[in-house]
Amino acid sequence: MFKCPICNKKVETKFQLVGHSRSHKKTQKQIDYEENPLLCKRCNSSISYHSYVEGYKPVFCSGSCRSKYFIENLKNTQ
Repeated sequence: MFKCPICNKKVETKFQLVGHSRSHKKTQKQIDYEENPLLCKRCNSSISYHSYVEGYKPVFCSGSCRSKYFIENLKNTQ
């Protein structure tokens, strides 16, 4: 069972929750993000919205930035 974070409607599957999300213009997560955007740990660009269920990617703006960050830190520790 999944519950909509906006209206508390309960649905059976994530797929139904994603479909239901289209009935709302913006989620609370989106509104909160617009007020205080998250920045990529490597390049300081804003982190984009990933999906209704998953929200925002927590640390990096892309897989490329994530890979480059770990490669750069690996070089710095040697």
